[in-house]
Amino acid sequence: MSTAETAPRKADRRTKMWAGVLAGAALCYAISIPTSGPLGLGGYAPMVFGVPAALGFFLARRLRWRGATFIAIAIAAAYYAAYFAAVQVYSWASPKTCLFCTAAENLPAYGLAGLAGGLVGSLLSFLAFALIAPDLRDPRARRIAAVSIGLLTALGGVTAAVGLAYGGDYPLLGNFVLFTPWQLAFGAALIALLGRRTV
Repeated sequence: MSTAETAPRKADRRTKMWAGVLAGAALCYAISIPTSGPLGLGGYAPMVFGVPAALGFFLARRLRWRGATFIAIAIAAAYYAAYFAAVQVYSWASPKTCLFCTAAENLPAYGLAGLAGGLVGSLLSFLAFALIAPDLRDPRARRIAAVSIGLLTALGGVTAAVGLAYGGDYPLLGNFVLFTPWQLAFGAALIALLGRRTV
């Protein structure tokens, strides 16, 4: 089959994968809006991200139905663990970094919480992919995963510092900054990993 014949199919698959990622990010943001704030129930909103994302990969024929179900559950579990880690780190760091300050001034504690959440969420998610897809352990996939984990950890620190610091005054913007950039970057990493594979 020629490259010209396969290019439209590849584009269609990427479109479906990105549609799933964008739908997951939009659903997460919509659920987070009516809550009391990112550190309240809104922190659990990212757990729904994996359902539309996994569906998009399934429709693109990059995940079979068992793989899609497993990944949706694994991403929810990883996000829950990330939220729990972020809250614990914030509880530990907050009194040490800022005793008498406003929320907007407590950037170090928020940043540390975001670093913890970004690391835990990305690491557990990629480990889950490795469990069901042995070929994701090849050198190229390991490089993608390692770079992605580093970038997602750093991005988690930045988005948490900004989103949580200003989410009280601007909750719509705060929740968007806190969740959406990280999820889009995470989705891009998954597409890079699964763009040539079906698991």
